[in-house]
Amino acid sequence: MSETALRQIPAIRIREAAERVASALPVDRDRELACEELAMLGRTLAERADGSVTAHPPASVSPTAPRLLLALCLEVVRGWKEHPPEPHEEDMTRTLAAFESLIRELESGHTAASSPPWDRDFASQLSGPSGLELVVEVAHDLRSPLTSILFLAETLQRGQSGPVNELQHRQLGLIYSAALGLSTLASNVMELARGGNRL
Repeated sequence: MSETALRQIPAIRIREAAERVASALPVDRDRELACEELAMLGRTLAERADGSVTAHPPASVSPTAPRLLLALCLEVVRGWKEHPPEPHEEDMTRTLAAFESLIRELESGHTAASSPPWDRDFASQLSGPSGLELVVEVAHDLRSPLTSILFLAETLQRGQSGPVNELQHRQLGLIYSAALGLSTLASNVMELARGGNRL
């Protein structure tokens, strides 16, 4: 059962985020498999973020694994924003680094193993009937990690992870501004693409 698999994720915040992602999945025949994969990704992530184990993702993952992992990342960041972690809780930097490395591994493994060259596949999908939907998906996938960058820059700028000098404060402000600009651009692209013929 998928609920049992999700309960086996050792880190509480990652487990709660995985449960929120699972509850948003469509109820269909693939839901159970997606929940099992989400549980596996959550366990791997928790072990990496803990630093005690160098956990490797399994060799065979579905093409939706990177998207599930991004959704999990977004939910973890939302949880941090709503209830900031105490100093004795998980290290946000290590958790985000674990997300990033796992996403890279999954994406490189999936593209190398099973799909045609990415640029040709992307171009054919973009020119197809669902091209605008693909543009919305790409913009959404860009916005998810940008949300993490915005949250982390804001947290560091406030000094929640330790004192920040004036130069670091300005540099974090630049990082925040750049990420906010990219996030706004992604939102504008999504809005235009949803406009259909107006694009």
